[in-house]
Amino acid sequence: MVLDIETMVGVMALLGALAALGFAAMAPHRPRDGIRMWTLALATIALGWLVLRIDLQMVVAVRLFGPAAMILSGGFALMTLAFARFAERSLPPGFLAGPVLLGALGQWLSASEPALQIACANGVFALQRLQLVAVLWRMPDCGAPRIRVTLIACFGLAAALLVLRCAELLLHDGPLAPSGLRSAIESANFVVGVGAFVLGSFGLLVLHRERAEQALRQLATRDSLTELFNRRHFFELTERALAAAQRRQRPVALLMVDIDHFKRINDTHGHLVGDEVLRDFAQVAGAGLRTEDLVARFGGEEFVVLLPETSREAAWAAAERLRCAVELREVGAARVRYTVSIGLCTLAPATPLAEMLCCADRALYRAKAGGRNRSVASDESLIRAAFGR
Repeated sequence: MVLDIETMVGVMALLGALAALGFAAMAPHRPRDGIRMWTLALATIALGWLVLRIDLQMVVAVRLFGPAAMILSGGFALMTLAFARFAERSLPPGFLAGPVLLGALGQWLSASEPALQIACANGVFALQRLQLVAVLWRMPDCGAPRIRVTLIACFGLAAALLVLRCAELLLHDGPLAPSGLRSAIESANFVVGVGAFVLGSFGLLVLHRERAEQALRQLATRDSLTELFNRRHFFELTERALAAAQRRQRPVALLMVDIDHFKRINDTHGHLVGDEVLRDFAQVAGAGLRTEDLVARFGGEEFVVLLPETSREAAWAAAERLRCAVELREVGAARVRYTVSIGLCTLAPATPLAEMLCCADRALYRAKAGGRNRSVASDESLIRAAFGR
């Protein structure tokens, strides 16, 4: 079925203008995440469709097709740039400008050959669709993988249809009518083009929403400075881990870690350096422990680590590895060195978390009283007391 292309072009121009107005309402509040660029892209594409609509009504064939194609090509380049900005990706020099300049050269060289001119434009549009697919493919996961895959499929299909349209025009025998070459492939191009236009706008909004929700979840569960779990979320995760360990009848180890003389670091080097030390410890802890271990900032310069299914000997080895790794660190331009004291206890998973924390805290107190920069395990009397024996 061959659609009324003039009507379709008018509809796309109207859709582009309305969508640009809608995105413009959000643009002042979203300066760097691609919304403003997408708004500009929508407005540019709407202008391109409007120019093409005027061209289709003219008696002289393709008199305005060249300018329309160039405007549309610029709009498609801005679409790709909008998604790149959302993904916080820098594009190689000439990545976006290359197809636009290639299209301009093609329009100028083929001005006397309508079929070749339109084929050239469709080829450039196909290349730009593939550029957008490449940006989407490399985009980091924002919590909406289905939307990203759908966008890749939609723009990939649009590129394939544009290539078919390009081939159809190049293989056409004879001059084009003033209205151009009408075919089912051209109709499919416009239908998929409208779908990509709408889906791209919808997809960008969904990706923004998912990123915002991820940020909220991050604020609710993570410490803003170290990006470790916060105290409240640590308690939630620990209760689940203890229940799982209890079902398997496996021991659980808990480490309480305190940065030695942290107040002195702040007083000597300033609070910004102190923050660097806290972040550095978080990095060391994250790199030196297992993925199933839970690390949280418990408060100030104090941290807590839960080691599921860990024996007393393994917990001691983990504590010493962590302590020795920290001892070798130098932080910031001042090359500040710091150490940690660690208290550990290993208990049955049926032990209440509050008692486990108390047991490890007493061991930590002994480590600090003993001169700091050391690991101290709770003794058997503390373990028996925690079991209520």
